[in-house]
Amino acid sequence: MDAAATPRRTYRWPSIAVAIAFGLVFAYYVWDAVQNMLQLPTIYELSGLKASGIPWWLLIVVLVLPIALYSAAFVLGRRYGIAVRALLFFVALTVLACLTLSSVTLEAVLRSRL
Repeated sequence: MDAAATPRRTYRWPSIAVAIAFGLVFAYYVWDAVQNMLQLPTIYELSGLKASGIPWWLLIVVLVLPIALYSAAFVLGRRYGIAVRALLFFVALTVLACLTLSSVTLEAVLRSRL
């Protein structure tokens, strides 16, 4: 039996643990996006801004982004070992954090133009 042909059973449970651990962090970003979608209309109303100025497209992008990035990291890392899988999840999480912060800045710029 060839060593390259044998499946890697050593990384099965640790890989699942890494996917679950990063999944919890990505789930926090999803929860935060849902919370923003629910609270932003009230914040706009209390601030005296028009409800028509709410950037719904941006809120939807921020909601879909963690799901898409986690799925991409999961699919790309499924054939690799635990170190590469963890690195892919970490890169996806870093991209998510940068884009989420950028979306907050974009919302502030859009709001200032109202």
